[in-house]
Amino acid sequence: MLSIASQPGLPFQGHMSVPPIRSMNANGALWVRALACASQIGLDAEQARRLIALNRAFHEESIATQYAFMDITEQLEIKGDQRIDAMAVAERLPLLDQHADLFAKHERLAYEYTLRGIEILTREQVDAIQRIWEEERARLAQAVAVA
Repeated sequence: MLSIASQPGLPFQGHMSVPPIRSMNANGALWVRALACASQIGLDAEQARRLIALNRAFHEESIATQYAFMDITEQLEIKGDQRIDAMAVAERLPLLDQHADLFAKHERLAYEYTLRGIEILTREQVDAIQRIWEEERARLAQAVAVA
């Protein structure tokens, strides 16, 4: 286990121990659908290379935010024999603000990189990805309903 505080370049004072992770998002998750269905949507080699590079950049930028989010999440937890009183709540309110800010920061980052990926693709490719996703979602919903 690694201490979050020992992670190089992270802009916060962590105190919990966590297994090393690369990202809360699976590797390539931001554009995995486009890459997985490259032939169906007509993705060329240059587009694939750019989407892979975009995924890498997204994950590199998102890791510090995710570690900070996890650190604050743990600080907000009520542990063992800790009591909740007015002082404990008052101490946690700034952490709640930081928690919300980090969540929003990560969401903005995901939107920013989504828009960058859309710029790499043609309108037809974006539409095809959306159609494929809707078909997958419908199949999953049907499978769950049957089960």
